[in-house]
Amino acid sequence: LYPTSAGFYPAARGHVMRRTEHDDCLLLYCVDGEAVVETAGERQRAVGPGDLLCLPPSLPHAYRAADQRPW
Repeated sequence: LYPTSAGFYPAARGHVMRRTEHDDCLLLYCVDGEAVVETAGERQRAVGPGDLLCLPPSLPHAYRAADQRPW
């Protein structure tokens, strides 16, 4: 594991990301709140506290913070 960047977004209301191409592996850990993630056009899935997401290189994805309880 060779981290190249890190971030922390507490209660990130309105946080949205959509990537069709990328060459890095993303690890996302939800500490609190909720979000929705969609990968490669698959159905949306809820993300909540304690969930860890691994989005490998080249996997198109989108995620957004929930409106009521943003992550």
